Amino acid sequence: MIRGVIFDKDGVMVDTERLFQELWCQIMGEKGQEEHREAVTYCIGLNGPATQARLDEEFGDGFDYWSVLREVDRRTKATFDEQGVPVKPGLYRLLDDLDEAGLPYVLATSSRRESTLSQLQSIGVLDRFQDIVTGDMVKKGKPDPDIFLLAAEKLSLPPEECVVLEDSLHGIRAAYLAGCVPIMIPDLQAPGPETKKQYYACVDTLDGVMEIIRKLNGAT
Repeated sequence: MIRGVIFDKDGVMVDTERLFQELWCQIMGEKGQEEHREAVTYCIGLNGPATQARLDEEFGDGFDYWSVLREVDRRTKATFDEQGVPVKPGLYRLLDDLDEAGLPYVLATSSRRESTLSQLQSIGVLDRFQDIVTGDMVKKGKPDPDIFLLAAEKLSLPPEECVVLEDSLHGIRAAYLAGCVPIMIPDLQAPGPETKKQYYACVDTLDGVMEIIRKLNGAT
């Protein structure tokens, strides 16, 4: 029985991963370095320290992670201020359906709290979530399960009664290790054989999620 839902943010609720990826590669090019797009894509779903460790390894000596991150943040904010935060298809309908079904939901994102609250406020859903768990609230980020275990705790539910909505390979693995029910909505990363073993279902958009939850709860 599914009694609660845990949302990832980037790539699931908001269409931000493409912008982040393009800005990282753009700024690295401006600094005269190769863009290393595959390495940047690999970091989707990771928190700040894990991303820094991976990119430090990839780019080597002379790479200043924090200066690049600050510039990514600056350009991201400028884009969102001008164009708004792009919302993924089906988000508002799914939130309405969950409310109607009486299923509570929380957010569990590797992003930092300040930017998370700002984006949720911008798209008008900040007050709809029962709680918000961000990457700086756990010692180990995805693909470790800590963030989803904390999110289930915020729902006062055992992990096995929580669906997790994720777009990243690291996120699906974290949800699987937490004992939750992972549903993948792919964005920039396609699931490989290992990820397919870890998720319960895979759908194209959030519009396909409620049907899966109803089936898990025995609806015909």
